[in-house]
Amino acid sequence: MEERTFRKLRPFRKLKAEIGNRRFVIEEDLPDIGWYLYVFEGGRCVADHLQDTLQIAKRQALDDYGVPLDAWRGCHMTRNKHEPFLRVLEVAKDDLGRYAKIEVTLGGRTRTIRWGLDSTTYRGMRKAFTTRLFDSMSGAKYEYYLLLGYGGRDVDGEPRPFAVLETVQAHNRKNIEFPCSELLVGNLKWFRNVSSVDDLDDVDWEKFESG
Repeated sequence: MEERTFRKLRPFRKLKAEIGNRRFVIEEDLPDIGWYLYVFEGGRCVADHLQDTLQIAKRQALDDYGVPLDAWRGCHMTRNKHEPFLRVLEVAKDDLGRYAKIEVTLGGRTRTIRWGLDSTTYRGMRKAFTTRLFDSMSGAKYEYYLLLGYGGRDVDGEPRPFAVLETVQAHNRKNIEFPCSELLVGNLKWFRNVSSVDDLDDVDWEKFESG
């Protein structure tokens, strides 16, 4: 049952449009939440709006920002150069609990953090992090990046979210979906508004090492 969920969760739809120096993204959320309209200028999110349907979000983009209805294009879930790069170095547990050790790169600066995980997210991320999709004989090192996108669908009448690790080995790359909690989804949304690694003092890796 867990393997079927791991493979078949449907990614949420995501559309983008560019008008002048502004970039617009409409992204589906969990079924009982709706659709987010994000507005970016110079790589930073300057506004976000929540609407019940895709059509309402498009209409708001047209009315408030002049985005034509035919300007929207579908886009794949991938790393965005304007958002933090979250390189996963380790997924494990210790006396303090379950965690992911993550190297965050943003604005040309890097900081390593400890991201606490609930049991559902830990199991899913750990499985994805230990998956080897490419030729094991190549000798090239694997790298894993936690994407800030997420998806979900109804499973047995209940909304079940998933997150995504991008797996990279040499010139190969592929996304691995894994089940997660709504808590992780909320944290991913929060990370979109992080403008500097200075915002990550509370989860700095060395803070936990020295404690």
